[in-house]
Amino acid sequence: MYAALYAALVWAFSPISFGVAQFRIAGALRPGIAKKWILAVGYGLGVLVGNFFSPFAGPWDLVFMPVMSVIAGLAGYLVAKRLRQNYFISGAVTATIIAVSLSFMFEQLGISPFVVALPL
Repeated sequence: MYAALYAALVWAFSPISFGVAQFRIAGALRPGIAKKWILAVGYGLGVLVGNFFSPFAGPWDLVFMPVMSVIAGLAGYLVAKRLRQNYFISGAVTATIIAVSLSFMFEQLGISPFVVALPL
């Protein structure tokens, strides 16, 4: 359910969900991972399905980012667990790892230098 909701929100807001300066409304779901670790897997699956709608879909979007999303979600869950399931901390940790991962991907693809893409 979590994966389907994430993917549906990416699709519904697809004009702003892709590109270097992307804004994913679906990202608002990430803090919920603080409650259950399995939601990190759902998040990764949601990213995979959502990225199928990308005009730039390729191995980086369909393999690297879903894997990084699961890792980011698990990291957010583990940090939040130590801090009494703090939603804010879970969301912040997950969002930070995803921002770094996206910036790395954009640099590897020659789209944007890491330091330029990170603040976006």
